[in-house]
Amino acid sequence: MSNRFSLYPSSFVHAGGTLSMVQLGAARASMNSQFDEHIVGGAVDRGAVILQQAAPSVDLESADLATIFGVVSPTVGLSCTGNCIFQYQKRADQGVFAGAGTNTLATATKGFLLPTRLSASNGGRASLGLNFHALFDGTNEPLVFSQNQNLTGTPTFTSAFYGQIVYVNGSVVDSLLSASIDFGLAVVPQYEDGVVFPTLMSIVARTPTISLTFASVRHTIHTLTTAFIAALGGAIGVYFFKGVASGKRVANATTSHCKISAATGSWGADDISVQGNDDATLTVTVRPTAALAVSVASAIGG
Repeated sequence: MSNRFSLYPSSFVHAGGTLSMVQLGAARASMNSQFDEHIVGGAVDRGAVILQQAAPSVDLESADLATIFGVVSPTVGLSCTGNCIFQYQKRADQGVFAGAGTNTLATATKGFLLPTRLSASNGGRASLGLNFHALFDGTNEPLVFSQNQNLTGTPTFTSAFYGQIVYVNGSVVDSLLSASIDFGLAVVPQYEDGVVFPTLMSIVARTPTISLTFASVRHTIHTLTTAFIAALGGAIGVYFFKGVASGKRVANATTSHCKISAATGSWGADDISVQGNDDATLTVTVRPTAALAVSVASAIGG
């Protein structure tokens, strides 16, 4: 009998319906437990271990920007108000999968889904990270595992995007090698009435950053004007090109690409790096002073 399990789609119930992540790349559930360990005077061994607090969360990864950004906000995330299901598909011995009634589910009845990081390099596939915070609904544990279950949803390719080009004030900043966007959503959980699990969670700060690595070090002079800090001088837009199944890329003028933008901000050089006979690279960090905007229906351009 096989005791091996694989990844399977997840789903999130919210006020507007259900977000189905049918194109998952990775998932990692963490209990984030804190324990109170008692060693009484005169003893050297633990006498008791008591759960003090736990804030379970699930880290997810997907390339399906079109589906996710159609529902999940880059500035306020997604409030989940019903069953959020994470599925583990059982493998079969001398086969593929074991089938219905053999799988494992983790279910949360309340939670908060946040985008964490989007990145791509050298024209490679863009990957989006998300973090789901499971919250206590007043009755059920925040994350409940159940065995011998049926699966819902079907793994399906939906969309893929590839890096990357950046515009500042309507003009291309050329020789971009990689781009990484940290959405910078800082959250604080609230524990009420002695309950060991968080019941509420709020965003307390938004400090997004955009990290850009260029092949050309001349940008420190011609674009930044100083190596340390300068105003953007206009809106910034980082674009990820939508891919075409059995093809290459959607035409630049078609409004189906992914754009991450900010109206204002500052930027400065982090480092200029070169080793041996390799080419030098320049890494720049942009710190927006306005909320990020995300579109998955954008043409490529300033």
